[in-house]
Formats: sequence, structure tokens, C-alpha cells
Amino acid sequence: MNKSPAFQFYPQDFLVGTAMLSAEETGAYIRLLCYSWENDGLPNDEQLLARLAGCSGNAVASIRHKFGICQDGKLRNERQEKIRKEYNAIVTGK
Repeated sequence: MNKSPAFQFYPQDFLVGTAMLSAEETGAYIRLLCYSWENDGLPNDEQLLARLAGCSGNAVASIRHKFGICQDGKLRNERQEKIRKEYNAIVTGK
């Protein structure tokens, strides 16, 4: 199956979901969402997450709750995985 180079982005939902975050936390969040989309999840490693996010561990710690641990040990954002599933259903017809 072809991997989509993009994912649906809902500005209103993003703005509401990040309204109380600092600019650093918001930047970390969008970078981790992008990495997660491209790599089918994130590593469950705080230091690596901070490197991927391009910011301090404190910023990552404050947004960590936005990514749940999955059975394979990777971290994923529930909303993003719903979008991935919808995309895959369209592509595969299932």
C-alpha cells in the first residue's frame, strides 16, 4: 500500500487542543505528529522524543499525554490514527 505523504489537518481542532500550550510545546507537538505519521508511531523514549521534537525534555513531558502507548510499544496520537485508518480504508476500499 502507498503511504500518504500528507495527513488531514483540522486547524480549529488543533488551535483548541493547543490553546494552553507554549510556542515550544506547540512546535514539539506538531513535529512529533509529523514524525509519527511518517514512521507509524513514535519511540517510547523521552530523550529521543526531545531530539525528534527539537526542544527540551520539559516541553515534551508536558505534551506526552497526547500520545498513548500502543501494543507494539510505540506512541501514537489517537486522533491521528483515526485519520490514518480512514485514509487506509479509502486507499484499500476496505
